[in-house]
Amino acid sequence: MSLLAGESIDRVKEKLPSLSDGAFAEIIISRGVDYTALQIGDQLQQCTMSISDMIKTF
Repeated sequence: MSLLAGESIDRVKEKLPSLSDGAFAEIIISRGVDYTALQIGDQLQQCTMSISDMIKTF
């Protein structure tokens, strides 16, 4: 499973605007998570989203 910060994707796309979605093979994209504050053993909890909610975002 791939977890990637949306902010990181945004920074790369600023330099490479032709980069298409999925170029990083990302499965889960997070926003607003401070990964520098995480420590070994910390757990992230995902939000609940239905398939219909996901389809509406496209």
